[in-house]
Amino acid sequence: MNTILALALVLLVMMFIVGGKQGLSNFFALTVNALLMILVVILMASGFNPIIVAIIFGLIILASTIFLSTSQLSVAGPAFVSSLLIMTLLVGLILLTMTLSQTAGFGPEDSEALEGFSVYIGVSFPHVLIATTLLGTLGAIAEAAIAVAAGMNEIKDQASDAGLNKWDTRLSERR
Repeated sequence: MNTILALALVLLVMMFIVGGKQGLSNFFALTVNALLMILVVILMASGFNPIIVAIIFGLIILASTIFLSTSQLSVAGPAFVSSLLIMTLLVGLILLTMTLSQTAGFGPEDSEALEGFSVYIGVSFPHVLIATTLLGTLGAIAEAAIAVAAGMNEIKDQASDAGLNKWDTRLSERR
């Protein structure tokens, strides 16, 4: 047994002890996302457009993170829709920022460190930078969307409970 497998098993056991069934679901989501990220790197290295790969796999990663992290569909549905909206805005903002700033690749100060390497590997460094920026923000987007959707769901439940209680009180006063 190698070290990574041993650590993964320890993580699985600890997540089960602490979270129970939800801990196992979160471990499964973590495993799915890790495998998806490996597939993203393989596809980018194979010559696929990094931006398109990041957008497609970003949607899959958001779905697996949100729907496997929460057991309430009333929280997961709005969280996924809002995270899709935020991801769309973020893609536009990242494309605009990276295009206007023209930041990607290696600068002249890196020439000494890269002396023995070839930078002509057939991968667009600006596209990889955009894809990395997008994929790096998905966790924050998903967790914030779940937190806000859960909070709004709780407020809605409390408001409806309070409304029903007022209605019940009014009915009992009329009798």
